Amino acid sequence: MTLRAPIHFLILCFIALSAKAEERLGDSPDPTTSINKVQRVEVLGHKDDRRSSTATKTVILEADIVRYGDNSLVDVLKRVPGISVRGVQGKGGEVRMRGLGSGYTQVMLNGERAPPGFSLDSISPELIERIEVARAATADASTQAIAGSINIILKRKVDMSRRDIKLGASSDGGEPSLAVDGLFSDRDGDFSYTISGGIGRSKSVDLSLVDQEELNAAGQLRLARVTSKRDFGQSDRLNLAPRLMWDLGHGDSINLESLLRLQHSEGGGKELRLTGLGEQPPLVQDFTRSVSDSSQFRSKLTVLHQLASGAKLDLKLGATYNRRESDSQLEGYDAKDLPALSRNINSLASDYGLSLSGKYLNGYIEGHSFVTGWEAEYNWRAEDRLRQEIAYGKPSVYRDDSYTAKVERLAVFAQDEWEILPQWSLYMGLRWEGIATQSEGNTLDDVANRSAVLSPILQTLWKFAEKDQLRFALSRTYKAPNTRDLIPRRNVANDNSATTPDTKGNPDLRPELAWGADLAIEHYLEKGGVLSASIYARQIDDVILPTLMKINGLWVSQPFNQGRALLRGLELEAKFNLKQYWPDAPALDIRTNVAANWSEVESIAGPDNRLDQQTPVSANFGVDYKLPGEFLTLGGNYNFQSAAKTQLSNTQAAINPAKRTLDVYGLWKISPAMQLRISFANILAEDHIAESLYTDQNGIRQQTTTSQSEMTARAVLEMRL
Repeated sequence: MTLRAPIHFLILCFIALSAKAEERLGDSPDPTTSINKVQRVEVLGHKDDRRSSTATKTVILEADIVRYGDNSLVDVLKRVPGISVRGVQGKGGEVRMRGLGSGYTQVMLNGERAPPGFSLDSISPELIERIEVARAATADASTQAIAGSINIILKRKVDMSRRDIKLGASSDGGEPSLAVDGLFSDRDGDFSYTISGGIGRSKSVDLSLVDQEELNAAGQLRLARVTSKRDFGQSDRLNLAPRLMWDLGHGDSINLESLLRLQHSEGGGKELRLTGLGEQPPLVQDFTRSVSDSSQFRSKLTVLHQLASGAKLDLKLGATYNRRESDSQLEGYDAKDLPALSRNINSLASDYGLSLSGKYLNGYIEGHSFVTGWEAEYNWRAEDRLRQEIAYGKPSVYRDDSYTAKVERLAVFAQDEWEILPQWSLYMGLRWEGIATQSEGNTLDDVANRSAVLSPILQTLWKFAEKDQLRFALSRTYKAPNTRDLIPRRNVANDNSATTPDTKGNPDLRPELAWGADLAIEHYLEKGGVLSASIYARQIDDVILPTLMKINGLWVSQPFNQGRALLRGLELEAKFNLKQYWPDAPALDIRTNVAANWSEVESIAGPDNRLDQQTPVSANFGVDYKLPGEFLTLGGNYNFQSAAKTQLSNTQAAINPAKRTLDVYGLWKISPAMQLRISFANILAEDHIAESLYTDQNGIRQQTTTSQSEMTARAVLEMRL
């Protein structure tokens, strides 16, 4: 599949549907008399309509989140326009906007940057009310979002008394998983509550092969090795998300929302290395076993106060706590099947966080929505790692590492949304954000790093016809160095090589700074349909890239700021009901989108000098069909991500083949209070392949990892009591 085919398909859809829409409009009234009033940019966390908001974003509602019965939020996001996922299908992965991950994509929870240690896999889709995908920054949220932001809004609204139960079962490669999720909400006078949560157990078996080859400068093979891996695991989880709300009258309210997740995991694996040519490795086979317990807690108290002048004051006090304790063992054997290595690692990592923020909202002039505010956040991480190792024939190793890291963040901002004309609105924002990090430990030098970024933001919306509008955004965003990349601690690889080096942090890293522009045109159809096309561009300075070095005979990778990168791309989206425009066609709801991305890192020689192994093309085609009577709905989605070779440096390269997934589902409404959802994910079950290359004057080293994936079958019984 090439880029040309999906673009041509969408362009034809746009032309045909626009023509049909114009025929039905006929002599429409003056558009300025029917345009809705502009709504505020997200400041209070309420649902904001994509069409009328000045800020550019896409909203994924609950019906779309639960449509395929996904166990993981990552699987939900892969179908969203402009988002791709890197990793083995059905095993989680890294979520990317504009093809970029690694901190370029910001993840937020209820409008605030996710705390340290947060993972998208830790949130069950059943806990989510909606997801907002913002392609341009706003001043009231962190501007650490060069590629964009994904905002996860947990269920909170209480319209009526609800008692919902979901019973789910699935099979992945023959391994069963079970889950029970529920939502309970009610109101008693001025007090209301929502409690959602669930428990579940999942099992997995992962198979993979690693092929390693080395060629000398003359092109002669000097190493050929195949490593087979088999990993298994079992995980038990508990999620709980209560929200309590008190309406104090006169516009005042108090909200307390929390999120708790507990997880216990056990697993193990076996690796066998077969060398056909070259020197035998120190370990020919090894066996691993691990046990881990993790807990995550987040709570936020929000106080809303209506002032006599009509202004509003929004104060929030938050706390987070994450803890992960693990114990792992490795027993390795040499070519003669004799014990060669015994290693035991015990680790304990804890994250604590406090935050305090405030917003002042005042429409001081008619047609304006002015907001100013501040945010203060303190995070502290402590980690202990005890490593005991016996390498037979060598001295024993006993290493007790401990370190602490502190991150302080302070931000102030102001923004104004101005309705200049009924069909034209302008958003202006300014945000200053400063970050200070400090780390210390018993085996590393103390590290301190400070950075600050001033971010001006401008967005505008022009409604030039009743159903057509144009958006433009200009913003300053940034990407702060990861805390772990600032700590000069050396992490040792089991099999040190040019493709699997040791890693070490750099305390002198500076943040990456970016200027970005976004332009979009949208045409809205009846019943929620939309046709849109958008383009974007980013210029990033002080890009952080890993540098590979050989120190005392061992390969070490360390990050450095290395100049500029340029990004650009386009996104097309079409969502419509086929029968609405072709009466003789089946009653199909169509959802299709395609995104194309390009980037160049100036400090790396091209071609293929992409940033962060950027995904060049991603596309989705989805369809839903309701049978007459609407008791049965059938649907499916095809997802495609194109192949890409990325030049990581002048000596290193990575190759990611094309990725294709097909998911289908069926929803049977047994009664008004009960329905059964059956889905099959990853029907194509394509293996995940990742290849890395190292080339210098001495030859080539190539490593290819092939991970097996399986189709997943799920059944979820949903009941309203």
